[in-house]
Amino acid sequence: MFKFWRKKKEEAALVAVKSAKEKKEYVDDLFRQIEHAWWSIAMRKYELTNQSINMLNNRTFYKIKALIDFGNVHSGEYGGYIEKEENLSQIGDCWIYDDSIAFGNAKVVESAVVKEKSIVSGETVMGGKSMVTGGAWVSVGHILTGNDWIKGNAINSLALCNKLYDLADSI
Repeated sequence: MFKFWRKKKEEAALVAVKSAKEKKEYVDDLFRQIEHAWWSIAMRKYELTNQSINMLNNRTFYKIKALIDFGNVHSGEYGGYIEKEENLSQIGDCWIYDDSIAFGNAKVVESAVVKEKSIVSGETVMGGKSMVTGGAWVSVGHILTGNDWIKGNAINSLALCNKLYDLADSI
């Protein structure tokens, strides 16, 4: 973060030689960057709580709690579990409800939702208004965007699919 501010100070010294229009554009851009940096530090939409569970090869999953109102979530409302903050974006209306879990390198962003005891793991990325619900487990690099929806007791795992294909080939 200090490198960011040092770079901005150096860039500010160069503004003295620019035209008035270029100065205004530079200052506007600088304020946008500062606002974004401030938002990402100060305006957090959720926090990890002290409540945690250990499962799946002794991994620790932390219960999340909303700090502000957003989407259908209210401040103080508890959500599901994440392994690390990188699993759930602080920006947008994305949320992990109930006893659902996101872990590994999975990312839930934008307005994506995980609920009803579902699991998102591996390299899965959920964005747009995608939803995983009804106890489904999505893993191994799936990319869900737009209005993608996985429901029910589905297990979308590349390893499992490959085993099923191998089994089908041997019949």
